[in-house]
Amino acid sequence: AERSFRSVVHRDPDGPMGYWGLAMANELRPGRARVFAKAAVDRTNVNRPAMEQRWVGILGDYYEVSSNQTQADGRARSEARIRALEDLVIDFPESVEAKAFMVRQLVLDQYRAGVEITSRLGVESLLRELAEAAPGHPSRQYGAFLWLRERPDRGVPFARASVEQARGVAEVWRYAAEALSAAGRSAEALPLYENAVRVDLDYLSQNLLMPWEAQNFSGNYEAFVSTLIGMGRIEEAGAWAAALLEFPRQSVGMPEYEGKDLNELGAELWIRALATAERWEELEVLLNSEKLRGAGEGYRVQAERMFWLGVCGLFSDGGEGAVEALADLNKLHRQALGDGV
Repeated sequence: AERSFRSVVHRDPDGPMGYWGLAMANELRPGRARVFAKAAVDRTNVNRPAMEQRWVGILGDYYEVSSNQTQADGRARSEARIRALEDLVIDFPESVEAKAFMVRQLVLDQYRAGVEITSRLGVESLLRELAEAAPGHPSRQYGAFLWLRERPDRGVPFARASVEQARGVAEVWRYAAEALSAAGRSAEALPLYENAVRVDLDYLSQNLLMPWEAQNFSGNYEAFVSTLIGMGRIEEAGAWAAALLEFPRQSVGMPEYEGKDLNELGAELWIRALATAERWEELEVLLNSEKLRGAGEGYRVQAERMFWLGVCGLFSDGGEGAVEALADLNKLHRQALGDGV
């Protein structure tokens, strides 16, 4: 999204909407978003179209760059933004995007800012109005999250529809799968989780990127394998987990990655699969093999290995293995303290 709006700024450096888009693309990085919001406000004047002025004004007020007034409370700013979007919908009733952004903020802000929705049915009616006016609009995905806490079954139709509108976006598959899982439809959700992972893998391959360069890849992968484990498909879960151990490791000096270390995640999921199925002998063999070496030898990795060896010992040799593992853990703890970890 940021690359797209950068191209807009390149073509129209004096226009505010490219910077508006950059701010929206960085809303999970508030400091960065505020810089772009300020740039949008600085490029807006009374000669710009009225709709542009309103969009930029709402953005500027939220990031407190339009005036000297400040509201330190993030919830208060979120509530004010929703009211401003409501006014925008009233003043521009034919604008699909105004309605879509209002729905978006109503749904997301209940999770991000604690702004409760007083009428989910009212928001759903607005979503259906949007679907009728613009059948291909991606706003349908918000319907899947609208009812996630209260009545997840009502979000199922929205979840199914959303993947048809953005099949090349991994997060859309993942969000739809989460909605289906919440509604107790794990079997239907599983292929959607898998598609999220496969879309990520295709993206990496087509763009010649390293695994940690795909946003949310570790989260999508973990959600898929965890669902396999929950459904008792242990062999498949183990195979997918083992595949992560074959990925290249991220080294010092490489770009920062916000997700889990993929090799460590592979080991964690493989162990979790066998432990969930209580296949202790197989787990002990795995822990003593070279198959998990791809996860590295950091203190946390070693500690997890010793812990699970101890658990296996409780079930396989009368507890002797557990006593030995506990002694190893205490020794490792002393080493870590000595190294200042």
